[in-house]
Amino acid sequence: MILSSAESYAKKLSDLKDRTPDYVRYASMGYAFDSVSSKKNVLLSIKGDSGLCRTHIMTFDEDKHTLDILELSPDTLVECDGFKGTLNEAFETPVYKNIVSRMVCLSVDSEVVFDLDAFSDCVTLLGGLKINVEHPITIGETSIAKGKRTMMGSMAKIIAGDGEAYVSSSIERIKVYRQLMASLLKKLNEKGAVVWVSDLLSVIVNQMSTDMQVTEIIELANLSNKISLDSMNLWLCPGWVTEHEGHSIYAVDSQSLAEILDKHFRVKDVTVSRDKLGVPEFEESQEEYKGLKTKIADIK
Repeated sequence: MILSSAESYAKKLSDLKDRTPDYVRYASMGYAFDSVSSKKNVLLSIKGDSGLCRTHIMTFDEDKHTLDILELSPDTLVECDGFKGTLNEAFETPVYKNIVSRMVCLSVDSEVVFDLDAFSDCVTLLGGLKINVEHPITIGETSIAKGKRTMMGSMAKIIAGDGEAYVSSSIERIKVYRQLMASLLKKLNEKGAVVWVSDLLSVIVNQMSTDMQVTEIIELANLSNKISLDSMNLWLCPGWVTEHEGHSIYAVDSQSLAEILDKHFRVKDVTVSRDKLGVPEFEESQEEYKGLKTKIADIK
């Protein structure tokens, strides 16, 4: 059954390859390129036994062929439409996608959730992910030594499950996860959509939770074939660690976030001011994790 599904996926991907992009058709009618660019926003989350571990907004520009990813801490404090709490708390509600959408003032089209076992299986099926640990780090009872190595599923699971990294003030733990994600995107890019969809089909069919239709998954996979590594970026939501009601939380630098969203995640000429975002304002704002590389090709 999985084999026949893989053949079906491959055929549909092939049928989509030669489709003329919308902006080419619109340009022939006299429209400017930037004015017709369309974006698709996917909320991708990884969960563990204790709740949300990682969450990202993935914005695909279907015409310009770019991918921008906003990485959010599970301990990000959100305040919008009557909800006030962390993203981890929001994840436990049936309206998580709506809360994230309201937080960043973006329409989230689809949601995808993997548990840590599914993420681990993906890494194993892909043959492992190469990373370069710049400084020794400790995650729980696991120590990771400095140096280049290939992370297989079990170690990738530990790194992905380290959702507390953002409130630990440990930039090295944040970097190692970003390296893992960059390596994952590089591996998918290298394999090509037809191959990686086939490789991961058992996980996609049996272990992935999503509200996307099969045709939507196929279209995104096909689009990924057209996005170069130089056109992929991973942005960490700017903010800092602080105490709130007796707990460590990740406070968002709303002005910096508003600028990133306007420039990289919204369509042309659409801007949203900081006070419209669904995050609380603090008397002082700062950015704790500065200097992180954002271009996927440069994260290594």
